[in-house]
Amino acid sequence: MKKKRTLRGELADLQAKWPFEPFRIKLVNGDFHDVGHPLSMAILSVGVFIASQDGHWAIFTINRISAIESLLPFENLPGDE
Repeated sequence: MKKKRTLRGELADLQAKWPFEPFRIKLVNGDFHDVGHPLSMAILSVGVFIASQDGHWAIFTINRISAIESLLPFENLPGDE
């Protein structure tokens, strides 16, 4: 049986990926947060903490995430060689 991938696991994989590829976390209320550096995000027991380069920060629970998407231009996505 295939193991179901969790959002927490997917975030950890994206954070650990080398080379790092920036991504956007979309929330169920329409807000979004861009993760441009792996150290700007912390996966906590209660959710996710994100700090932006301009000094703003956000914390939210995993169940508020509706989608995760790449911030790489479409032509730069892996497999497009």
